[in-house]
Amino acid sequence: MIGLSFSLGHDEFYSKILSDLPVPYEIEDLDIFDLLFLYMTPYGPNVSDACNNASEIYIETLNSPLTLANRYDQWAYKMSDASAKRPKTGVLSGKLHYPGNSQSCLEIATEEFNGKHCLNIVDVNPINNTKNSVSDEDIVKGFLNRLSNKYSARDMQGVIELASYAFIVLGRCIPSVCTDEDITNGWVNFVNYTKEFVDLPVDLQFYPTSCHTKDETVSLEPADWAMIALFGVFGFILCIGTVADCLLNIFNIDILPEIFNQIFQGFSIYNNSLRLFNTRSPGSDSLSCINGIRFLSLSWVVIGHSYTAFKPLGEALVNNYGELINWLQDGAMSVVFNAYLSVDTFFLIGATLLSYITLKELEKNNGSGPAFWIKFYVHRYLRLTGVLAVIIFFHATLLKYFATGPNSFWVTLEHDRCEKSWWKNLIYVQNFLTEDPCIGVTWYLANDFQFFIISPPIIWFLWKFPIVGLVLSGLLTLAATCVPLALAWVNEWGFNGFFENRDEYYTEFYYMPYARFQPYIVGIVLGYVLRKLKHKEKIDLNIIANLWCWLLATIIGGAVVFGLIPYQKTILTGPEAPLAAKAIYNGFHRLAWSLSISWMIFACTKGLGGPINTFLSWRAWAPLARMSYCMYLVHMTVLLYYCSLPSYTVTVTHPLVVYFILWILSVSAAISYVCVIGFEMPIAHAERLLFTAFGMAKLPKVTITYAGKDNKEKKKIEKVEDKKIEKVEDKKIEKVEEIEEIKEKKKIV
Repeated sequence: MIGLSFSLGHDEFYSKILSDLPVPYEIEDLDIFDLLFLYMTPYGPNVSDACNNASEIYIETLNSPLTLANRYDQWAYKMSDASAKRPKTGVLSGKLHYPGNSQSCLEIATEEFNGKHCLNIVDVNPINNTKNSVSDEDIVKGFLNRLSNKYSARDMQGVIELASYAFIVLGRCIPSVCTDEDITNGWVNFVNYTKEFVDLPVDLQFYPTSCHTKDETVSLEPADWAMIALFGVFGFILCIGTVADCLLNIFNIDILPEIFNQIFQGFSIYNNSLRLFNTRSPGSDSLSCINGIRFLSLSWVVIGHSYTAFKPLGEALVNNYGELINWLQDGAMSVVFNAYLSVDTFFLIGATLLSYITLKELEKNNGSGPAFWIKFYVHRYLRLTGVLAVIIFFHATLLKYFATGPNSFWVTLEHDRCEKSWWKNLIYVQNFLTEDPCIGVTWYLANDFQFFIISPPIIWFLWKFPIVGLVLSGLLTLAATCVPLALAWVNEWGFNGFFENRDEYYTEFYYMPYARFQPYIVGIVLGYVLRKLKHKEKIDLNIIANLWCWLLATIIGGAVVFGLIPYQKTILTGPEAPLAAKAIYNGFHRLAWSLSISWMIFACTKGLGGPINTFLSWRAWAPLARMSYCMYLVHMTVLLYYCSLPSYTVTVTHPLVVYFILWILSVSAAISYVCVIGFEMPIAHAERLLFTAFGMAKLPKVTITYAGKDNKEKKKIEKVEDKKIEKVEDKKIEKVEEIEEIKEKKKIV
């Protein structure tokens, strides 16, 4: 049992800890990995008096021979037991996470303090990743190599390589009166003392995170109350709309004025749910195959992020990083490692729909005036920003109440970032101002909106002067190819984010619009082509030529996804890919992928898709595609939340990750339904009312469901029958009166 006496003084305090070493090691054999597990509780200079006193009580009670006989003092055993212990298994599999037992720690309660569980992140990669810096990566790998030799003579080169890009997670149960600052200072005191006896190759940083006590509370701040009030306002309006709609379409009570239903039916949960899950095609000119492509691309994003959660520096607590080495040797995993392409698909289909619909409006109105373009920009901003703002404000306020798990650091971090940087997202500059990103995946929205701003001149030229528009599109595509190619050459960027560990790759290249414009401009041209061929339901192309086009598109798309397999397999051991290959790939792979997907959309739309079109145009994709925007916005937060809950590590396998992916998709879809019905569709309806108030639109027609229509028809028929019966009755009465008059006349005569 590790012990100390508070009265022994500083040196004797730590001497007592180090005197109880696990056999067969001596103090000279210790390294930082060993010391982490010997650091039990904060103590020493710069640690608060309350924490020092609590540590004294904890250790004295732990060492007292009477504790075993006194059940009221056995909390000390429980506190020690709840802290992670020196690893005995899993080291060779790449085990770096040791969370301890959070639930057991939070059950501890004494007269002086309670149990407090913290997950401490220990940085084992003090490498400056800037390009020209001096790196001590070899020192870290040497330290990890000595660690592996301590447990086995087996070669651990792959695990060592992975571990050098990760960090240790260490769970500690300490007295609740100790603060985060006490934990850090206590670690510094502990390391400073042991440096006299142990050769420490690197100065690792100790970051306390996810600290929780059983009685902790989070107070409601004014911003939180404002968010609750906003929910209340939306809920009240939704209730009014739903009641009015149900009276009309379910109970068949048509008592409200027509204008009232026109204003409030668009807020109805019932009506909007019917619209959301309506799978009928809106028209013959709809690009229904895009629904399938949109949702499958979203699923690809979730797959990529879910697998990323289990990698080094990921959010999940894992005990077998060595499994990732096997994944690197699996060529099929390149689909996961290349999931970056899913975002390029979003750019492509978004630009295609924008171009197609805008050209349709230009043809319909025979041109456009200032009012059209004002509405063009305002509609897009409100369409994207309405529900986004609600989600962002929720992250900046109430999300902190979900940071209750043992690994809640990631949820707290998301809340803190949104609390600080929410405004960047509302003006779509978060891809340039990348510090403290709020909902990191929204960098895509910033790019998309920036592309949208400059799209009208291109679309207008394609409509008014097609040749000029095509030449302009070609020049922009050329520029969008040369810029990323040149930047990749100058900065020696890797093929994609999987092959890069420099933060600058994302902030200076990956998020930048000038490196992502190719799919968007290709999508604009594709929308133009589809609109020009709107009257042709099927293109006359013989089956051989069609098969060759499909084969070519498949080869191009497959080369983009699977062409990096040789470099994927040697990413840890080398050799490094040639600079020319990396530059060419960065310059052309997004263009090649866009052309491949463009053929798929074109072929499916023009009768050349066969079974592929049948699958992508499946009607069930339509509701999922409508929810995909909100699913994209919330899926990472859902992922972080569920990664924050376990107080144990998991053994990563493909079935486990697939289960996790399906769960994240399901929960994201459920939350997305609430966001769409509760905010996105009501905000879209409010936008229409706004345009109506300015005379730029008409009030929407009242929607009557089939049941309502049938009932109305029945009522009409009943009214007609009643009128007929009334007429017959009136005629009978008239005849009777005539007969009575005749009889009276006869009597008089």
